[in-house]
Amino acid sequence: LTQDLGTLMEKENNPRDFEINGNNYALIGTNETVNHGGIVVANEQDILTLENLKAKDFNKTTGDNKAVVTNAGTVELTNVTFENNSTDINNNGTLNINEDVTFSSGIIGEGETNVNADLTLGNASISQNNLNILDEANLTANASNLSISNGINNSDTLTFTAGTNANTITGIGTTIIDGTVTNNANITNKVTVNSTKQLTNNATVE
Repeated sequence: LTQDLGTLMEKENNPRDFEINGNNYALIGTNETVNHGGIVVANEQDILTLENLKAKDFNKTTGDNKAVVTNAGTVELTNVTFENNSTDINNNGTLNINEDVTFSSGIIGEGETNVNADLTLGNASISQNNLNILDEANLTANASNLSISNGINNSDTLTFTAGTNANTITGIGTTIIDGTVTNNANITNKVTVNSTKQLTNNATVE
């Protein structure tokens, strides 16, 4: 698909549940020299489900809707690959990350992100108010690429491969150090430092 989707879910008091199943095709944000805007979920009661697709080349530099998805409602992601986007998700609502999701640039905004499966961020980043790693989920990231205003609630496994952690981490899960990591915030998880790896701690680790 190489056209401006024009998808704007914005009717007040009329909740909608909208699904895009790409059948492993791609949403492409650039058509020749034209950079198109992405999908907007404008109301908190609306739900957008994206599955089985690639979203690539969304690089709009002016105006609104620069992200692949700008969300104020709820977005569900399953088997979605983001590639070469200036912003993958601008989330100011609720974002649920399910199985087989790969980010390019990552997530910005002031919403809540829930990790429900194994997720490796690579060079992508997450900037949110709240980040929850749920039971049977595993988030692997460079600690410097997470900026979470209200801290990380980890109920299963959070693995840091490098970087500096500035986020409080709470919950019943385990934080694993699998690289050279500096910690500057309180952690109430169990903390495990893998063999030959290094944690420099400047805060309280219980």
